[in-house]
Amino acid sequence: MLLLTQRQKAILLNIINNNTPILIKDLAKKFNISARTVRYDLEDIKYWLKQKNIKLNQKSKIGIWLDIDNNLKEETLSYLQGSNNYYVLLSKDKRINYILIEFFKTEKPITIEYLANCLKVSKSTIIKDLKSIKVYLEKYNIALISKPRIGHSISGEEQNIRRLLSDILIKATNNHDMLDLLSTAYNKHQNITIDTLNNLSVTISIVDIKKAIKNSKKEYDFWMPDSSYASLIVHLAIAMDRLIKGQKIVLSKNKKELVKKNKEFLIAQKIAEELSKIYEIVIPEAEIVNITIHLISANMRLNFFNDDSIYNTDKSLINSIRRMIDFARKKMKLESSSLTKLENDLYSHIQLTLKKRRLGVIDENPLLDQIKIKYSKHFQIAKEMISIFEKYENVTLDESEAGYITLYLGACSEISKQIEKKKILVVCTTGKGSAKILSSRIKNTISDIQIKGIVSMFDIEDNDQLLEDIDFIISTVSLKRLKRPVIKVSPLITNRELSKIKSFITQSNFENEENYEEIKDEKYIVSSLMNILDKYVDESDKKIKLEQELNNFFGFFIGMYNKNFIYNEALEEYSQKIAMIIADLGVMIQEIIDINSVNNFSNVLGIVIHIIMAIPRWERKSYNEELNINKYKEDNLDIFNIVKKHLEKIASKYNLIIPDSEIIAIMRYLI
Repeated sequence: MLLLTQRQKAILLNIINNNTPILIKDLAKKFNISARTVRYDLEDIKYWLKQKNIKLNQKSKIGIWLDIDNNLKEETLSYLQGSNNYYVLLSKDKRINYILIEFFKTEKPITIEYLANCLKVSKSTIIKDLKSIKVYLEKYNIALISKPRIGHSISGEEQNIRRLLSDILIKATNNHDMLDLLSTAYNKHQNITIDTLNNLSVTISIVDIKKAIKNSKKEYDFWMPDSSYASLIVHLAIAMDRLIKGQKIVLSKNKKELVKKNKEFLIAQKIAEELSKIYEIVIPEAEIVNITIHLISANMRLNFFNDDSIYNTDKSLINSIRRMIDFARKKMKLESSSLTKLENDLYSHIQLTLKKRRLGVIDENPLLDQIKIKYSKHFQIAKEMISIFEKYENVTLDESEAGYITLYLGACSEISKQIEKKKILVVCTTGKGSAKILSSRIKNTISDIQIKGIVSMFDIEDNDQLLEDIDFIISTVSLKRLKRPVIKVSPLITNRELSKIKSFITQSNFENEENYEEIKDEKYIVSSLMNILDKYVDESDKKIKLEQELNNFFGFFIGMYNKNFIYNEALEEYSQKIAMIIADLGVMIQEIIDINSVNNFSNVLGIVIHIIMAIPRWERKSYNEELNINKYKEDNLDIFNIVKKHLEKIASKYNLIIPDSEIIAIMRYLI
């Protein structure tokens, strides 16, 4: 549970005390925050009121008001003014994030009693959460120190602590305040405080950090995706905070010399120069090198070095990429007109990847699990393309890179003839690969539009002229109020979202539209499951019928668990988790088929259904009992080892414990 903020209570009191509807813009002005922030606060307020059977009404151009009788109104006012105990239930992941933030708010150890009181949960729940946190921190080489009767604290190298801090901040704010970091509407006096970044840092002005970046951009013309821009802001905020506290990064001389050879070092020097003036501190060379590493990871486009030709550097790399594309053409339909662009895109991406490898930069693909679910066939082709690349280049590329290549393949395969109708702008914050596949899917599905450009929020902030001659915007993030309607979609756009865009176009009325309703796809599980089962069903009408039956089944299944979730967001996260586990199972099933020639539809479906139904049990630590584990293991050792290997990965990834008895239960479908 979590206390509603003082601001949220003040907003609710303001709404209750108003005899007439109140506009969001008026609330924003009154509380000196952005309209977007008001909307996010209203989500929590709306849920709180719903628990009391009070309806929060909202209508465009009219405002917000409550349906409430006088008795209930007085009771609610009394409750709000006389108590601070207004809670919203937190999921385990959000509790863990909250606890991690608490560790960085103080240098003193924190007790279990303190955390239990803050979160309004039992001590045993906190103890379980701390065990999960200990495992999580090990990924960063940070230790959780526990001392009886004293409390808990964390300890590790400064560079690892900063990486953890950055991940925490981005995770904690990516749905709310992170968008305000990018928005020009962000209040000029707003700092990193308890309302924006959970009081994790000392007061560091976001405006000052943005100013330092923009001044650098004036001298060295560069571009980066919005997600990288926001990440850079967080990185610099943490760096300034830690420097002011006397905590400095230590890098080897060799590492510093290696990084300084890169062109991004010039930009890092300029940013450091600006920040040094603002905060009146000396920024050491190691810090400038660390900023450089972050810039290299940001997938920047360095416009001031455009005279450099990528084809003057590595002919061998180009030849390897061409072999990859030749293989892909044998496996899937690729438009001939798009092959040159695919080659250029893959070259630029892989060249940057190899550069990061040389500098020891860790680059994770945030969309990897979704890519595996939605583009499983493309993903398998991408993995085989990587095998070809590794053969000729003697370089190992991981699944994250397979995910990025999948996006480029998907974009290339969906390119089609463009017909000019409605003119739109695509705003995508997750990088070039996902932006390309997003725009290609839109063009491939909707013939009534012309995409005038693919831009970032960063671009719109700097150039209002981009909105000229545009009918509406399709964006992967919530945008501030613009002169054009905004339809928000997911980075890997779903069929439902595409249908919603079509419906929006047919309305032919874009005047005075507010941001269009956010669209959510609730069919994660069935989509993931069909990717596995598709190869076992030959006739298309049977596939359609199977998908309908699965939708009915899992609609009932999820509905049964709906009562366990406070927010739709939590239910959606749960559905996504199951879908991602199914995607991982697909890899396991294929490996078993390769060694055991198991090719039975009912067995495959049985395994998947069994595991989906088992996940809630595993989360409750309730397991099957098996008396003959050793016998099954000895008789079917190959299958046992494969199932165990994949279930251990799933257990580690989703913080589960899966004993050998559950492995045997799954093996029964295969032997």
